[in-house]
Amino acid sequence: MKYVLTCCRDYWCILDRDKRFLQKVWPVIKHLIAEALECWDQDGDCMIENFVLTVDAYGWHHYVPQLHSPKKPTILRQQYGTWIY
Repeated sequence: MKYVLTCCRDYWCILDRDKRFLQKVWPVIKHLIAEALECWDQDGDCMIENFVLTVDAYGWHHYVPQLHSPKKPTILRQQYGTWIY
């Protein structure tokens, strides 16, 4: 699922919604989501259950910061014309 989150972040925040990028990664994203729902959605509600199968397992508290983290540099880049961390 990290790949899906990274693609979302890159598409929305870094690549300025580049449709060519989305066309390349979309088939893989669809496959990964379908497989994740098949394997990890025990009750059929289209929400992946929070299993701790590996050290790098993600809970909801990992998703939100990853999706929001690029926004600050992007906003600063728009304001100042450069990357500021």
